Amino acid sequence: MSISADNIENVDDPQKKVSNQIQFVDEEGGLVRFDNGKYSKNITGKIGDKINVKIPAGYTAQSDTPIYFTNDNKVHVIKVDAQEIENTIIFTDGYYDEIKRITIKGKTNHVMNIPSEQIPKGYRIFGFYDKRFSAIEKEHKIQLTEVYTKDYVTNVVVLKDVNDREITRSEIQGVEGSRYDISDLLLGKVYKFVSNDRDVIIKSEGTIIYVTVKKDEKKNIVIFNDALGNQIIQKEVYGGIDERIELRGLLPEGYTFEKDQNDYFNIKNDNYKVIVRLRKSNTRNKFIFKDINNKVIDEKNIDVQIGSYFDVKKIVPKGYVLKDPNSPYVLINDENKVLEFRIVKQQVSSHTEGNNSNSVGNNNSNNHNNHVEIQINLVDKDTKEVLRSYIIQGIHGQKINVQGIEKYDFVNDKDRNVILNKSNKSLNIFMSKKKNIGTVTKYNSVISTTGVTILYNDDGKMVGNRSLGKNSSWKIDKMKAVNGTVYYRVATNEWVKANDVKEYTIVNSVIITKDGTFKYLYTSEGKMVGNRALSKNSSWYSDKIATINGEKMYRVATNEWIKASDIK
Repeated sequence: MSISADNIENVDDPQKKVSNQIQFVDEEGGLVRFDNGKYSKNITGKIGDKINVKIPAGYTAQSDTPIYFTNDNKVHVIKVDAQEIENTIIFTDGYYDEIKRITIKGKTNHVMNIPSEQIPKGYRIFGFYDKRFSAIEKEHKIQLTEVYTKDYVTNVVVLKDVNDREITRSEIQGVEGSRYDISDLLLGKVYKFVSNDRDVIIKSEGTIIYVTVKKDEKKNIVIFNDALGNQIIQKEVYGGIDERIELRGLLPEGYTFEKDQNDYFNIKNDNYKVIVRLRKSNTRNKFIFKDINNKVIDEKNIDVQIGSYFDVKKIVPKGYVLKDPNSPYVLINDENKVLEFRIVKQQVSSHTEGNNSNSVGNNNSNNHNNHVEIQINLVDKDTKEVLRSYIIQGIHGQKINVQGIEKYDFVNDKDRNVILNKSNKSLNIFMSKKKNIGTVTKYNSVISTTGVTILYNDDGKMVGNRSLGKNSSWKIDKMKAVNGTVYYRVATNEWVKANDVKEYTIVNSVIITKDGTFKYLYTSEGKMVGNRALSKNSSWYSDKIATINGEKMYRVATNEWIKASDIK
């Protein structure tokens, strides 16, 4: 049948070959599969040529209007109606042996509503079913379970390990003297039965039946590699399938995890190998101290811990101070790094002004006569409490930087510097508490942006010249809450609001979609993807887990997520 959508649009060169896409949508707005199971089909042809499309089995087109090839990447949406068809239901018992089969009618892809009178007497449907009418798969098996009667008794099955420790207990029901399969009572894939017999005999009301199980441990091999991929060491670990293993306690001495490396993994089948990337936790950095003329005054090689803040003041050459005394700490985040610092002589500030500056060092007698000592008192402007006092020295007329206090600001910006004057012996400088910047805690995780994301500095003010790009991932190392708003730190003095990003866990796993119908996909904003879905019982690689709109989801492609409830 030739069918189509709208009139031909303004097109490019009519001789040009283009690619168009066909999609079918049913009367309820849902995507309809092609007979090959896909939700769309790409076709090529010349602009203006008629497109011949085969309608999926079990549907009829709502319109016979032809469609034609038009501009490249055009999507033709064809509306179809579901036909009424017949399907066969095969009822089976717990061993999948057939009990009865029936024929029912309904519209293609609509959920089957099985009349209760059609279900064999003495049975009910086991668990949840979501069978839909299909023009291709016309037979469907539905498992039944026996309905409890007054002749049924209740027993308790207790699973215990080989050390007689109770693992779990479950109630079972059945006719006294009958056999009951307890395979489903096992805890996932972690345990297995000691005996090969999976059945127990139902006994009198209230009987407790003890069954021994043991851990079905698998050996996995953890290989620790350095940044170049060279093996450092490998270790064997044991556990039940999917059991979480913490890696931190297995680290070789002197190493820590790479920035994007998980610190755990889940046990897989026997002899499964896990690669863990490490970097040295301690490194030797070179500290170079130069004066204002770029002359090297001293060099020191110091062993420091990666990820820590190092106080440079401790190793400044004798007789010198840092040019910027307000920033004495440096974050150690690289191996074998060379770090340079500007220093000035202790008696002379690096910011020298005034007519007397040219005489510094030229006349010792003149320097002695012009030598000034002033006591600086940093005072809380509200409580009038002296927060800190210290002595500064220099030459009359020099400008000296005042060292502030963490969590306080200068009331007057001009007080950040003072001009040394022989007539002043002390100076009060007023400070005010910074606005609430929240309690900062360590918090190692990974976030992803959904759009261009605003950055904030430590004081909560917007960073005007930088932002995070859309759909980009960032490692965070700290978290804080300010007036009910949670922030994550992505860099020094750069934070994002938790509500502006998605936090996720890095995984390396394959997921399998559940039985039933196709599974919808969602964007990182929680919006349904209109032109794609995943087929039932299909396998997909996932690299991230996130909570979106309150639901746990797995990422299967760029900006495409599937609900955890839709996978096995």
